[in-house]
Amino acid sequence: MGGALDGVVVIERAGRLAGAVCGTALAELGATVIRADVPGLPRPPEPAAWRTHPLALAGKQLLVLSADPAAAEEQWRDLLARADAVIMSPPLPPIDDMPPGLIRCDISAFGHAGADGLPDDCGEAILQAIGGMMSTTGEEDGAPDFIGAPLVELYTGLNGVAAILAALRVRDAGGPAQRIDLAAFDTSVALIGAFIGHVQVGRGHGLRAGSRHPLCSPWNAYPTRDGWVLVCVSTEPQWARVTELLGQPALKEDERFATMAGRKSQQDIVDALVSGWTATRTTAEAAAAFESAGIPAGPILTVPDLLASDNPPPAHDVTAESRTYRVPESLFVMSRSPAKVAEIIAAPSSDIDGALAALAPRQPLPASAPAKLPLEGVRVVEVTVFTAGPLGGRYLADLGAEVVKIEQPGGETGRAWQPNFGGVSGYFATYNAGKRSVTLDLRDDRDKAAFAELVASADVLLQNLKAGALDAFGFGPDVLLARHPRLIYCSISGYGSLGSTAPALDTVIQAKSGLMSLIGADGVPVKAGLSVADLLASHVSPAAIMAALRHRDRTGEGQHIDISMRDALAWATQLSWPDGRPALPDCCRLTGADGWVVAQAPEADARAALGGDPSETLPCAEIVECLRDRGLVAAKVLNLDEIFAHPLSRARGLFGLAETEGDEPAPVLAAPFGLTGTPLSLPRRIAAPGADNVAFARR
Repeated sequence: MGGALDGVVVIERAGRLAGAVCGTALAELGATVIRADVPGLPRPPEPAAWRTHPLALAGKQLLVLSADPAAAEEQWRDLLARADAVIMSPPLPPIDDMPPGLIRCDISAFGHAGADGLPDDCGEAILQAIGGMMSTTGEEDGAPDFIGAPLVELYTGLNGVAAILAALRVRDAGGPAQRIDLAAFDTSVALIGAFIGHVQVGRGHGLRAGSRHPLCSPWNAYPTRDGWVLVCVSTEPQWARVTELLGQPALKEDERFATMAGRKSQQDIVDALVSGWTATRTTAEAAAAFESAGIPAGPILTVPDLLASDNPPPAHDVTAESRTYRVPESLFVMSRSPAKVAEIIAAPSSDIDGALAALAPRQPLPASAPAKLPLEGVRVVEVTVFTAGPLGGRYLADLGAEVVKIEQPGGETGRAWQPNFGGVSGYFATYNAGKRSVTLDLRDDRDKAAFAELVASADVLLQNLKAGALDAFGFGPDVLLARHPRLIYCSISGYGSLGSTAPALDTVIQAKSGLMSLIGADGVPVKAGLSVADLLASHVSPAAIMAALRHRDRTGEGQHIDISMRDALAWATQLSWPDGRPALPDCCRLTGADGWVVAQAPEADARAALGGDPSETLPCAEIVECLRDRGLVAAKVLNLDEIFAHPLSRARGLFGLAETEGDEPAPVLAAPFGLTGTPLSLPRRIAAPGADNVAFARR
């Protein structure tokens, strides 16, 4: 079977990691990707190991252009004349006579407008500091922590895949080719949707909690005899089972711990009780005991632990010259048009003539139709809860699809969470704005029939229920694809449709994927403050669905897309394989009198630039100014309220308000795809539960 992007030619101008990730993913989906390297072109401030890793190079043809600028420019234009899309990172000055029909994707830190005081090739550490990752990650009442994987770059690269697929869909429907203005800053802001309601009500700071949960207890990383175990308790029955497991059933009757709010107020005591039990057992023993009792839990694995475990992520060897890498399989697990990771990285070549001879000049048709949103006319039926599925569906709606969200009678439980706006939580709003709402109970025969009728009318079914849940109602992928062979059926689950059915909370996935071992200090693992496993799945699904739609348009075949959150997050740690060391460029965090500053430099260099003065006595603004005056890239770690007030956030339209059924609008975040020819508007409406029952379910 061929790939979904067979026949598509992409030229990638070697640059930042996000652009390389974008190109590699497109190659896995079947595109012909040529990575063109220009001698002497400035490099972004990234580790050299990133540029030689399969994540940046696998599946591509590697070309080295002439060292003569005029000759290189001519070679570059010859390549572009044969391409469908070009990836530029960081973007170069505009080329006025770009070939017609060519999609140009510029990937940079801050987009075409730039940011005052910061260069457009800012690296991962600065983006984590100013985009929300650090302000939400770290010990409670402690300093902000780096996440030791370049998550902003990785998410931005995946957003580039989705944006290019969307632009191809517009162009191939007769619309214009377009330029994509993709900013890593936009990506980082889009990841903080779970906190947007807190920002709106003035609580946009003080959000670091270590590995604890803001509402639930016990929920933390607990030491064992040989490591750490993560335990997450979110219901009263779970707490009752924990007390039995600890051998202290009387705790169920202790009024201090009788409610979740009570346990949260006594969380130090609760954590001491749990850790006293776990410390006498191995990690494997403790994790197995909690899981057997039906408690969401898991071992906190290091990367070496993960790779040596009984259930490692799917991976294979890739050879690059004399070195062999062990790398994850593709994120895009598709039953037809499967993605493919290369096994050998091609040696760089300067044979431009040979490369051109293999590519026929493209003969693009002129735009013949008005520009429409990429997914206009596509219907998506969405059976999802919380984050991983809903945000993926929200992005499909932003791209123009009609998304019909199926909710339980009364609506998804997340609607009622606090803070609430007009009857809907800020959390629910930003992940579900712009969708239709139909309430169904699949245990009811009439509702099952209504759901079957909806699916029959759909192009896409997106679901993130527990693996096997829809199968139990007769709506598994095999059944529905047999009935509707053109359907795209996208499943998101913790461990894939054939993997474990253990509870797949985001924090548990972080523990089991190795990511938590790349955060924190002094050997104490810390979770990422953002729901990075849920968020990664929600960024993979729109790109995978658009690739599958492209395949269906060419062949008539639908297919099943099977996204494992654990495998996806393990993919994000691959720059730390196999030794498990954090994989960030040189950077440091300095404590100021009123917060923290991140410098894109080793700590010794940053302190030398300050003249040896202790940074703790200086305001952050003064530290930043001093470091920049001495040629270092630096920025204050921004709290979320500072991010939303930032001029760049406002200039790029990254947040707004959507109507609710009540009198108060709810805050929402913009989709970070940067399409300029078919710009995406912020959604204007959040449907009430069942608002579209009559229109869709005929009840």
